[in-house]
Amino acid sequence: MNFDPKYMTDTAWSVRVAAHEIAHALGFSQASMEEKDLLDTEKSMRGKRRRMVAGNHVKAKAKAHFGCKSLEGMELEDEDGALSRDIPHWKERHARDELMAPTVGAGYYTALTMAVFADMEYYRVNWSMAEPMSWGHSSGCDFLGKKCNETKDLATKYPHMFCNDSDKETLRCTSDRRHVGTCTASIIEDKGSYTDKDVCPVVYSDFYEILSGTTYRACSEKTVTSLPLPWYRPCVWASGGSGELRGTERGWLPTTPRALGSFTPVAPLGSPLQHQAVD
Repeated sequence: MNFDPKYMTDTAWSVRVAAHEIAHALGFSQASMEEKDLLDTEKSMRGKRRRMVAGNHVKAKAKAHFGCKSLEGMELEDEDGALSRDIPHWKERHARDELMAPTVGAGYYTALTMAVFADMEYYRVNWSMAEPMSWGHSSGCDFLGKKCNETKDLATKYPHMFCNDSDKETLRCTSDRRHVGTCTASIIEDKGSYTDKDVCPVVYSDFYEILSGTTYRACSEKTVTSLPLPWYRPCVWASGGSGELRGTERGWLPTTPRALGSFTPVAPLGSPLQHQAVD
């Protein structure tokens, strides 16, 4: 695995990025899933056929996580055409904070990804090492089967995932509860279709952990050590403490676009990934 040294930081974010790429190398790939006959492309969800991982372990863990007994698999992202097929990731609207989501975020190593390795049958999985994820947990079948545009009071029904984009100013917790941000981003599904396009508003954070002298974005004035909402470490103003947020360089993933796809630069705070799930 190659990283550009100038982007290397001793953050949990970098560790999760590395774990994500290692998972692809270990078999979270189109070729491995096809070889083990784990893919199903015949299931219809939200008015369209979707690619799913439908191994027995994946189905069982997905049913348990979402609280949907009729679920027949775990959807893969399909928004980027051939790239999505060649380098699979979980559907962002279903697993935004998971290790194998198409965006860089919390990167929780959950039983959903472990189940893929279990279904390949050449790994032994230590399920006790699975990390919990609030995104989608016990959300029910409607969350998976209904579009955001068709869900009444979306932000009220799923407040830990979605937000009301009529208010773009109020600071809110991100879904992983590690950052604060505003309702200024969206997960867009079927973006190429005028009739099927679905928009799910989410909290976007411009705030980044500042460690090792690397500046991405900032979260507080130099004299302030915390914000009203939960933060795990104090940050500094990237712009020198002027009293307002200003843009600096974004912390894009330090590897190739082909390997990772298109990512939202949301970096988690907290301890590095501790995982021994695949022996």
